[in-house]
This record gives sequence, structure tokens and C-alpha cells, in this order.
Amino acid sequence: MKRFIDVYNDVVREYGEKPALVGEDMSFTYAELDEASGRVYAYLKERGIHTEDFVQIVMPRGAGLVVAMIGVIKAGAAFITLEDTYPKERINYIYQDCGCRLLIDEELFDRIMKECEPFIGNEMTDLHDAAYAVYTSGSTGNPKGVIHEYGNIDQACESLKKTHDPEIARCSIYAPFYFVAALLEMFDYITGGKTFFVMPHELARDFIGCKKYIEDNAIQQTYLPPALLKIYKDPAPCLKVIKTGSEPANGLSYGGNPRLVNSYCMSESGFTVLRYSLDHPWDVAPVGVPALEDIDLCLIDEDGHVVEGPGKGELCFKNEYVRGYINLEEQTKKAWRDGLYHTNDCVERDENGLYYVVGRFDDMIKINGNRVEPVEIEMKIRHLTGLEQVFAKGFVEPDRSYICAYYLNSEAEEKGVLKDGTLVIDGDVLKTQLPDYMLPAYYIGLDSFPKTPTGKVSRKLLEAPDVQDYAKEFVAPETELEKTLCEKMAEVLGRPRVSVIDDFYALGGDSMRTVMMITVCNEAGIDVTSKALYDHRTPRALAAVCGSIGTKDEIDRLDREAMEKKWWILPSQIGNIGLGWK
Repeated sequence: MKRFIDVYNDVVREYGEKPALVGEDMSFTYAELDEASGRVYAYLKERGIHTEDFVQIVMPRGAGLVVAMIGVIKAGAAFITLEDTYPKERINYIYQDCGCRLLIDEELFDRIMKECEPFIGNEMTDLHDAAYAVYTSGSTGNPKGVIHEYGNIDQACESLKKTHDPEIARCSIYAPFYFVAALLEMFDYITGGKTFFVMPHELARDFIGCKKYIEDNAIQQTYLPPALLKIYKDPAPCLKVIKTGSEPANGLSYGGNPRLVNSYCMSESGFTVLRYSLDHPWDVAPVGVPALEDIDLCLIDEDGHVVEGPGKGELCFKNEYVRGYINLEEQTKKAWRDGLYHTNDCVERDENGLYYVVGRFDDMIKINGNRVEPVEIEMKIRHLTGLEQVFAKGFVEPDRSYICAYYLNSEAEEKGVLKDGTLVIDGDVLKTQLPDYMLPAYYIGLDSFPKTPTGKVSRKLLEAPDVQDYAKEFVAPETELEKTLCEKMAEVLGRPRVSVIDDFYALGGDSMRTVMMITVCNEAGIDVTSKALYDHRTPRALAAVCGSIGTKDEIDRLDREAMEKKWWILPSQIGNIGLGWK
């Protein structure tokens, strides 16, 4: 495995006059990039910054960020890169959390470029020296940093070099530089000797501007997230390769023009773990096969056993060049066990060796002893409604477990599947595609999905509904049948009373409570089936379709009479008795 810095030096020698880096602020050839990063190297060395020292880089998104990072690598130190739009409170927290020795901001960078003479060459680093830290958005309440060693930069380049296409010359970086995706792009483009453009910050929220940027700069390769690709129906003709990842790429493909490469990577890996070219749309898009031939990767089932061949389990892999979480010893021990990083991703491997992410173990719940994977529910709802953005989440409460499906009101209205503020979905068809315990109890329309600080949809922040919000204004029953159904529904749902227009499922009905409702109704002499209850959810609607089968006492009496009564033997039965059949 060749060191990144050695490949970088080779590229500078071979492509010195070739444009390397283009940003809104400035541009560099490879020779100019080498000289400018040499100035940063000089500044750091003059101030005693060396191995294991962290340097925080906080600058406007542009070419200067890349120059500063290469300068830190030349000095053998470690960098943390944050764009100046990153929250100041988090910037300060991160600086303290990892014990940074220095902050390079725009003002200092400009001074370095003007005042420092460049140092030639670079420091030699060990594979296990700290190289950079990436902070994940946080489930912990504070950002959580992961330390990567220099061996992981080399490993990242190794995982990417097989995809180098000599025909591709112009690339772009879309992802924020505090994402590992942007760092991988940077390493990839530099080691491939490409010219790469740093997309301006504002284009992340400007789809039209992003499209125009790609076309105006004749970009041939870039990374774009799946959420953007869902609306990028007609890619620019100049694009040859689009890389994607970090979210499900279900239903995405351009038929090879451009080639769409789905990948599996994370802050804790720092290299491309799995990769696959999506030559056609998939209901559940594969993340592919291992990008490194010698990677120690496995699936571990619920019993802690390694899954051999096709099967499902938690994806785990070995990475000797990641130290774990900064100042979070317990979380590090929990995530890195027995030499393996445990991703908490539920991954399936098929008979062809393809891997599919089917959910997160912490997103899953058990409903009546059954494991529920949100991805499957989301896929079915998308197919039935035409919605592209649907998220399912399970909730466990003391008296029930249930699933909610979340969608955007604006998209549902645009697709024509919103009526009176409610999602229109064919429940009969859905019931043929999912078992009862996987059917959502609630469909919740939102004006926007909750997001993490880095812009991803956060399942954890999706809130459970307040059942009381679904209770209707009380309307008293008018018939004896309606009265009985209201009483039985209240009994099953554990409520003091139920209105004749209350929805059984909106008030907490689930698969087990469906069985309970049918049972208590039948005992009361009311013929209720699961289909009738699902289709006619209120006592009033149910009363209109349900007939009487008699009370339980009456049924028991008829049974006893039938068993005690003497019945004539039929001629056909006489033959059976003769043959010894009983």
C-alpha cells in the first residue's frame, strides 16, 4: 500500500502545470498547490506543530481549505476541517474536545500566504500517527469525534484507486468538508491527478444552481447525495460518473449514463467499505461488494455468530487505523469490540455476495415478537402512493408497540394523494404486501422532516403521535349495537369511553388489539372480522356492516344441545363405520 504523500509528490512532479484545484476564492495548478501548502507547512513547523498535534481549520468553503489540509499533512500533524458556516458553538467545543494547538482561519491563512516562504518536502509519518478527526452529528448531545491515523488515508486511497478513469479529468466536491465524503473525494482526485472544483456553499441548497455549476464547468465526476439525485432526473451530458451514498439509493439509476456508483462509508470507517454500480433501479439498492480485497468484514447475527454465506446480520469490519471516539472511552469500547467495528447497521448478503443495508438495529423494534425493518414498510408505501420521501419508525410503549409512517404534506399534495389533510393509501393492497404487525398505525404528514446538524433526516427526532389528538368530539351511540361496540372498543383500548365516530386504529389499535376486539365482540354476539374492523374503523361504520351471531351464552347453549341430541346415521356414514373409520 503506497503512502498518500508519496503518490501526491509523484502527481506534482508529473502534472505540475495542470490545474489541480478551482474554487471561488482562488485556483491552483498542482505546482502552485504544492508551493502554497508548503507555506502552511513552514508556518506550522516554525511554531513547533508536529506529530499528534491537532490543527483546526475554519475557513470559507473553497480552495484554501484544501491547501491548509495538505500543509498539515506535510507537517505530519493532524487536521480538523470545518467550514465557517459551521455553528460557532460546535467549533469551539471541537477545538477544546480534541485539544487543538492552533486554529487556521481565513485571516491567518492569508497572512501565511503573504509572509511565509514555502518548505520543500514533507515530514515522515508512521501509519499509526494521528492524521485527522471527523466529528459526527450527534446522538450524544455534543459532537462526537473520530480519530483517523495516517494509515487510513493510505487505505482510503487504495479503496478508491480502482475506480480511477483516465478519461475523466474534471471533478467536483459537493459534500461539506466536515464530512468524510469530501475528504475521500479530495484524496481520490489528487491521487488520480484530476482537476477538481469546490462547489460554493450556497449550491447545497440551490438545485438549479448546482445543475448549472456542473454544466458550466463541464464536470465529469462528482458525489451527490441520494436526496438530490431523486430530483436530478436529467443529468448534464458532461457527467460520466456520479458517486452517492450515506442514505438509501433505492430506485435510483441512470442506466449507466452517467454511471451511478453507490457506496457504503461512514465517519468511523474513513474509507469506502462497499461499492456497487447501479445499472438499474433497485427497490432496495445494494451497497455492493468490499472495495478492499483484504478487508476483514463480516455479518454477525443476534446470537453473536458470524453469518456464513447468504444471510442477515450486523455489518462489522476491522480497521486498525481508527482509534475510536475522542474522550469517549465507554462508547469506543461499545463500538469497537474484539478488533471489529460494529456498525449497528442491519445488512443482508445475497447468494451473489452483494450487500444491502436493510435498516438500523436501533431503528428496529419487536412487535409481538417479530422484528420490524422500516425499509420494507417505506418501500411498500412509496410504491402505493408514488411518494419519494417516506420514513417509518417504531415506538414501544408499556401497553403496545406500533409503527408510524411519516411523509411530507407538500409532496403528498403535489402527487395528489392528500385528501382532507389525510394520506390516501390503498389499505387492502398494503395488507397483501405486509403482515398485520407491520402495518403503520398512524400516517403523519409533516411540513418538513427533522434534520441532524449536518442535514440528514433524523429518525430519532421523529416524534410519536399524541393519541389524544386523534380522539373525536364525543358523539353518543344511537343504537344498542353501536353502544356495545363503543363499550368493547373502550375496553380493548383502555379508554374511559369511545365516541361512535372514533377510529379504532388512530386510538391505539394494533394487531394484538385487533384480535382482542374481534374476540370480545364475538363473545358479545357481534360478528366482527379483522377485515371489517380494518375497513370500518369506527363503531358507527362497523355497526352498519356487522350482524348478530347471538351472545356467547346462547352459542354455548346451542352447542350443548347439538352434542346431546341424537342424530340419524346417514347411509354414507354406515359404510365408513364398516371400514373402521371413526
